[in-house]
Amino acid sequence: MIVAVGLAAIGGALALRHAPTHESTAVISVTRPAIPFRSFMTQVIEASKIVDPLERCLKMPDPPGSHWHRDGVEAYCRYRYQPAMTSLEFRQRIAEGRGDEVDRVLAEDARAQADDPAAASRLDGAFYRMGLMESTPDMRRAVDAWKRQRPQSAFAAAASGFQYSSAAWQARGQDAYDDTPEENLTAMRKQAALARAELDRAATMQPPIPLVFAEMFSLAMRAGDEDDAQAAMARGLAVAPDDMALRLIQSAMSGGAWGGSPALLLKQASEAAARAPRQPLLWVVVGRARMKARTDPLLHAPAAKPTLAMAGEVATAADLAWLARRAYLGKAFSESLILAVEAWRFDDGESTALWVIGMASQQARYSEWARVILKNAAQKHSDSVSVARDVGVALLALKEPVEAERLLSYAVERDPADTWTLAQLGWLYLNASHRYDKAKNVADTLIQREGDDADGYALRAFAQIETDDPERYKSIHVFLDRFEQRDGALNTADSLRTYLAEHPEPLPRGNVTGNH
Repeated sequence: MIVAVGLAAIGGALALRHAPTHESTAVISVTRPAIPFRSFMTQVIEASKIVDPLERCLKMPDPPGSHWHRDGVEAYCRYRYQPAMTSLEFRQRIAEGRGDEVDRVLAEDARAQADDPAAASRLDGAFYRMGLMESTPDMRRAVDAWKRQRPQSAFAAAASGFQYSSAAWQARGQDAYDDTPEENLTAMRKQAALARAELDRAATMQPPIPLVFAEMFSLAMRAGDEDDAQAAMARGLAVAPDDMALRLIQSAMSGGAWGGSPALLLKQASEAAARAPRQPLLWVVVGRARMKARTDPLLHAPAAKPTLAMAGEVATAADLAWLARRAYLGKAFSESLILAVEAWRFDDGESTALWVIGMASQQARYSEWARVILKNAAQKHSDSVSVARDVGVALLALKEPVEAERLLSYAVERDPADTWTLAQLGWLYLNASHRYDKAKNVADTLIQREGDDADGYALRAFAQIETDDPERYKSIHVFLDRFEQRDGALNTADSLRTYLAEHPEPLPRGNVTGNH
């Protein structure tokens, strides 16, 4: 029998016979968390029963030992859960030729954002909740139709710029600049030029939209034009000095990857803190800037200080989720669950936070509660590929293979190029549902698309072992020859060698010796 090892991709919690080749999150026994953690989770579980997301956010506890500004927490809760048009509602209205209604709604948000301190960043939040900041084919078509219906709309022009900017980032890919193919960079530059043209046009129209200047800043930073970036930021802050989105993107691009420094980040935190008594939402900017100054690996070596201490002030859901994942990978399971819960508090569709909740809850014995939270999130955010992917992986670790298969299949269907998620579905077929033909098919697809990645080869070998496929020995040797010395493949290689030792290869015909 082959012993399960190294379950990074699906979390290390299942008693699986075969496992993905990555090994960073294997099961580790932990000591019982301290009493304050249990008290915190008791309050979380009680608050999580509240259906209304704003009321739930306001009732949730802050992290144990923290001193978050209460007015900042309340402002961020209201910002995150303000009533807003959804992506589906936006596309439906545009499809029905009701672009004027979309403009009226956003104009009301713009007036409230400008005039009412309690409605800070409302227009910015509306753009995000309508799905206008992330480029997809459906959204690009809807925005183009909106522009045709409302050619003088500043909101439609801005949305078009946001779509092109997102498309530029997607075209570039996630590799380091030196590893990015030239054709990707060419496509990125084309989309970025279209984005800048639209954003420049929106910046001359009424009403002023602070998020336009934030996106101009981001585009210029990505293009390496710091002077243009700073000019865009100055224009934005002149229009809206207390805008959270402007100051958040400024801090996001002040880390080591962008030539920043801890001193610069702390200066930004100080500036935001000075304005926060008048605009409490800026405490979120303070939280991000201070967290980044303490945790950016390109600025200094990782601090030995407990991860929870890095969240000294309320921060964005994305920042808290990033820190939660870091804590989980560092085996600080109670801290990771606290941080993930806080991220979920502010965004119940934050997929990284949902993944950490699923994984860390097993270590802290909150699996039943986590299952409910994850299933509710998958239902509420049923159109989100990232939620389907990360919740699917977490539910597989929580021994919910049927729902995990449904979610992972949906994610793969929506994004066929995502080979990582396809690999998780393949391991599910192998280990949970025992559908070995499907596992083999996934393995073949992975090998075809990602010829130098170990997962496809390992999955094929294990699926063939389970079915006594005559080709299994050949597949085992192919894996060992190509990947045995690779980082992350050692445990898989050991398992395959164990199989060879317990199931010796049959000698080829003609090589059998005996008495004649």
